[in-house]
Amino acid sequence: MNRTVPGLGSVRGVLPPEFGNAEQYRGIPYGSISARFRQSKLVTAWPENTCDATKYGPLCPFPKVAIGHPITQKKLTPLHGYEFDEFRCLNLNITCPKDSTPEDGLPVVVWIHGGGNVVGTAADPGYDGAPIVHFSVEKKMPIILVTVNYRLGAFGFLASDAIREDNEATGDQGVGNYGIRDQLLAYEWVKRNIEAFGGDPNRITGMGESAGSIDTHITMCSKLFASALPFSQAILQSGVGSLTVRTVKHQQGVYEKMLSHLKLDTGSSTENLNALRKVSADDLVLSYIALGSGPVPAWQATVDNYFLATNCSVPSLSSQTYHPSVKRLLIGDCADEGLIFSMPLSKRQWTFDRVQKLAIEVLGEQQAKDVFGAYGISSDLSYDELFSCLTKLLSDAEWSQPIREVAKSFSNGDVFYYHMIEGNPFDGAHKGKAHHAVDLIYIFLTYQDHLPATLAALSETMVYHWLKFINGGQPWTVFDQKLDGASKIMLFGPEGRSVEVSENSKSVYKNLLLCEEMKDNIGRFAASLHSVPAVF
Repeated sequence: MNRTVPGLGSVRGVLPPEFGNAEQYRGIPYGSISARFRQSKLVTAWPENTCDATKYGPLCPFPKVAIGHPITQKKLTPLHGYEFDEFRCLNLNITCPKDSTPEDGLPVVVWIHGGGNVVGTAADPGYDGAPIVHFSVEKKMPIILVTVNYRLGAFGFLASDAIREDNEATGDQGVGNYGIRDQLLAYEWVKRNIEAFGGDPNRITGMGESAGSIDTHITMCSKLFASALPFSQAILQSGVGSLTVRTVKHQQGVYEKMLSHLKLDTGSSTENLNALRKVSADDLVLSYIALGSGPVPAWQATVDNYFLATNCSVPSLSSQTYHPSVKRLLIGDCADEGLIFSMPLSKRQWTFDRVQKLAIEVLGEQQAKDVFGAYGISSDLSYDELFSCLTKLLSDAEWSQPIREVAKSFSNGDVFYYHMIEGNPFDGAHKGKAHHAVDLIYIFLTYQDHLPATLAALSETMVYHWLKFINGGQPWTVFDQKLDGASKIMLFGPEGRSVEVSENSKSVYKNLLLCEEMKDNIGRFAASLHSVPAVF
């Protein structure tokens, strides 16, 4: 299966078995990297004007301990062998309808995977584009799906004064954010070349989950959005920028911890950086343990006043404006997002007295009392009961309330808001729970053979709604930001159901209003429950 991409040459792809409506082009390089901790450059030529896109490309190095432990609690057959190469990891995968042509002008969705900006792959079997593209053709709402690999961990997010000076000396502006700017570069490649696969460069949807959603929202907030115009609508699943943006001061501290751990902090700033560049990729990944969050710490964007000028704090979300080219938004969350922090939360071994002391320190006595009343936190709870109350608080304060704030304040056009309460059907620690990332089981049709009939049907329903949005339609009733709780949202679950309800019928609605009143205070309190607070 071959296509010609003007200006690049001939690309060879594959026909996925069992999905006859789709073609797939894997591991296409979109960016090049000249050196570690430098901005990537667009690929504008292929060697000998050809590209073999029959195999998935290399990945950015990440902690190998994460391989084989999917957040969905269900292992699917891997699509590749996890080859790591920090300099060849900027590649993407395109799945398009079979025999699509430039004249078709199909809508395009660019998927940014999650994983805390530290792990993950665009070729995860859960993100295989063949089932959803095949289904889109069947439902007469054809799309093209592009999944993107980008730099992760220190390779994609480390920032410091020394790195900034080094970057400026080579003509690059800003510091850090390499992974998110890789994503922006991928959009540029797609806009230039997607017509060859039948896509319309003016009908691109940016879509992500968890860190991928957060990065997509940060891109929407970026100073560079106006010049790049990467997408015209977005799907944000379980994440907005308030969770993972840090100051240069904070990132400088991260940099210094890594230098100290690697014993590279004895020379000048230039010498230390040069030495860090020479550290093997494996050793650099192993040094993450120095950050104090275990071997797989999340990594954050940097307020560098070039790519990003705002810290996307919760109080700022209500006044955040977006470029007018972003016309619509589909956004939502899962009921038990806070379970993503189960491990760090459990390591703190909280007691009521310690939680109360922390709450009063951060919130003051009255707000602490209000929070404890809302979440049922009292001295007579068992440890497990207290743990459950705290995870509910984390769900609302760090995830659902900021997401709701973006849904309420987006003023460019229609917003479609959802809430997922359908639990995970697979065995594991969170079976039966609508935990963070449970939506990944349903939105790509990749788990269909493992789901009971009711949930397989829910998966098709959700994908149908997503396809309708990607094609410019209205998946459900527009979220009316002026109705104060009476606005319609889509509720997915339980038992495979999907139904429109008033927002104030959500069991956590009143608690979200409480979180809204407290904004940054309750966010700081929640973050302090599972981690050392960041330097903002």
